[in-house]
Amino acid sequence: MTAQCGEIVTWNVRDVFVARGDVIDALEANDIMGLKVPYSEPSTFLRRAIKQCADDGVIRKIGEDGDVVSFAIVDEDTDLVTSSWTGSMREAITLRKTTGEVTFKYDSELSVRILEAYTQQSLAMTSHEVFNTIKRVVIAVCNGTALRPHGGVYFVPSDKCDVLNRLEEAFRSVVDARGNGKARVSINRFAVVTEPRSVADLCSIFSERTALDVDGIGAECIDAIDSEGGVRGKSRPTRLSFNNRIAAVGQMFEKVKSYERALGQSLGSIKGKLAYAYETIQACLDVHLDEAAEHKARRRSRRKNS
Repeated sequence: MTAQCGEIVTWNVRDVFVARGDVIDALEANDIMGLKVPYSEPSTFLRRAIKQCADDGVIRKIGEDGDVVSFAIVDEDTDLVTSSWTGSMREAITLRKTTGEVTFKYDSELSVRILEAYTQQSLAMTSHEVFNTIKRVVIAVCNGTALRPHGGVYFVPSDKCDVLNRLEEAFRSVVDARGNGKARVSINRFAVVTEPRSVADLCSIFSERTALDVDGIGAECIDAIDSEGGVRGKSRPTRLSFNNRIAAVGQMFEKVKSYERALGQSLGSIKGKLAYAYETIQACLDVHLDEAAEHKARRRSRRKNS
């Protein structure tokens, strides 16, 4: 029997509206832990709620100023013959984005409906958010590699295919519990056998994608050092930002090992790139710490002399 080196995975999500807590619980119940589930901005939840409750009213954005954004639902009447327009405001809604607080111009039945819909939206996930949750699991937990430049089709190595089984079960339990006959979360999986051409193609694609990611991390670190002190008008890099990149390189090493096991091939060139990226980040971190120490010493000196 021919060995399987992994699976090609795609997925479709349609007409899904589920509680965020139910998704998190289902993932954890299937041992998919520590995943950051996508969360939309409060303004997105409010737009959805207003659209849901506006009926035949026209939604207008009144304005946005920093932390505050306002919308209006208006009744409009136009007359092409006389080139005239008349309108009246049914409700005005203001959102404070940092806190999610919503206020209304009028105390109306419509405002109650919008607030209820807004609360419901903020606790739920739509098809788009479920789609992105699956994408995060495939990439971060299953070590998936995109087979197309813009994603959508991924290869998952054989030692991570069990996660796909658990992912399917998690979303099946959530969708079935909601009882929405139209809702669909389908994960399409196609086995890839270990044969020379398939292995060679997958090695090439994985190496190319990983090399781009590694080069990007290295370039970010060098750019961060160049912008030290705000030379380019950017915020100062932190020790944590460099440590996060070192951790990312470590995760890439583990991913390479997973692919070597699945494909039965050595990926030494990528390991070499990762080792070089690690050294680059570490060198940038050392420079950052030296400059931070010098900056601290200068501040102490100025305070002492003042």
